[in-house]
Amino acid sequence: MPRKYFSNDQRTVEQLLGALGSENWAERRDAARELGYRGDLSAVEPLIYALNNTDSQYRHQIILSLGILGDRRAIEPLATTFSIPDDAFVSANALSRIKSRKVVKLFIDGLKSDNRTIRLSAAAFLGNMGNRIAVAPLIDALNDENNEVRDFAAVSLGRLKDKRAVKPLLALLRNMDGEESSTTAFSLELSDQDVKASAIMALGSLGDKKAIKPIFKFLASKNRNLIEAAVLALGELRAKIATEPILRILNNHDKTNFARHFAAMALGKIGDKRAFDPLIAALSGDDVVIRIAAADGLGYFGDSHAVPALKLARKNDNGSDEFGSRVRDHATRAIRHIQRLTEKNE
Repeated sequence: MPRKYFSNDQRTVEQLLGALGSENWAERRDAARELGYRGDLSAVEPLIYALNNTDSQYRHQIILSLGILGDRRAIEPLATTFSIPDDAFVSANALSRIKSRKVVKLFIDGLKSDNRTIRLSAAAFLGNMGNRIAVAPLIDALNDENNEVRDFAAVSLGRLKDKRAVKPLLALLRNMDGEESSTTAFSLELSDQDVKASAIMALGSLGDKKAIKPIFKFLASKNRNLIEAAVLALGELRAKIATEPILRILNNHDKTNFARHFAAMALGKIGDKRAFDPLIAALSGDDVVIRIAAADGLGYFGDSHAVPALKLARKNDNGSDEFGSRVRDHATRAIRHIQRLTEKNE
């Protein structure tokens, strides 16, 4: 069933189905979106019929709604739109919501397409399917000529969590071991460093300790994305060897807030006692983003000695970041997590 959806649209399903034929494209698009989230499967066939509309914005909304409805009747028509480069990515997104071996096979075949967009769309969403028959084709895609395909293949391999991907991902890091430039202007084109960063984070997700040393060296990179990826991955790998350099990142106010935020969380997951006092100190620091991260890190750390400081933060600190996350809420979650761990260990 689709997730719970709140809408002010009071029209019945029948009225929405009628609106699919409106002359106004915005009305057609809104009706298609609403039908997807209503979850009424009587909309599947009308939405499939409406796919022939040439308006791309409307067609893409239909495709997404068919994915949200998750009915297997949509697989064949969505397979057709997946073969169209302009529709491939949105179609792959929709198809990935329909758990079927047919979809997995369609994506695997898509990795062999001559079209870059179809290949990258397949690589991007194969990881969502949870089917390990995709592992070998995704490993092959790590050698694709296009960096976006390689990047998405690495991310999907991390999601599938199959240890067969460890050696190929490590090989990717070695084979792309060229000059690491500093991060500069934003670019739509993915660089080798972007692909490396995704490979590093995938290795962190796979949990194989053999990846620790190869990843560790990226803490000294000139490239910000590689440093942040290494911090996250080493946290997932619980790599105590990384405690001291990650502590230096946490305490370095010249580093970006992203890097320091990731450092606090990684230190909590690593659980090295050397990080406890610095995390407590960061919980009362000047930057609200770092205070939130410190609360999260202490929650991961799981030491009941952190509870008094977290309670103080919960009582006195209602600071929030740019996304509206509040220190108080993160401190509360950390306290609850520590309490659960304590009860479990008693």
